[in-house]
Amino acid sequence: MRANNLLRKSVSLGLPSFVFVAAMSLSGCARDTKLVIKMGTPLRFAVSGPRTLNHFEVTGPDLEREPHPQGDGDRLMVSKVYWEVVASPGAGRSLDEIGPIVYGKVPNGFVQVQPVGGAAPPPLLDRNLYNVTLTVNNDLGINRFFAIRDGRIVAEGQR
Repeated sequence: MRANNLLRKSVSLGLPSFVFVAAMSLSGCARDTKLVIKMGTPLRFAVSGPRTLNHFEVTGPDLEREPHPQGDGDRLMVSKVYWEVVASPGAGRSLDEIGPIVYGKVPNGFVQVQPVGGAAPPPLLDRNLYNVTLTVNNDLGINRFFAIRDGRIVAEGQR
């Protein structure tokens, strides 16, 4: 009888632990969200992953405004949103389904928020620092700084 109770306790404690470990192992196999910035006219953002894209935004320096001083004489450029798109309600698509996002071309199932009225976004110029943010599954996906240097993309985390 005592051995039978011990066996039941082992099974009742072991099974949830096994399920937890198995779930954690399988979740580690899920592909990550990826972003590769590709040079071209216009610039392309190769996105991939199984998650649903909700929001995509490119920001850069506000060249129409004067930089303001910060600290001991350093100057910080004011930034602005150059281009922003959001998923249309009920039109969620995975990054794999969307494929490359072309700067200034609204992907199917998305709506342009900035610039207002569907106007073309400003050009991305050599030597300026930009930021691209994509949000997946209503959670932060990727936030990456990049610049164009002599016709090449220089981006953090990208070779």
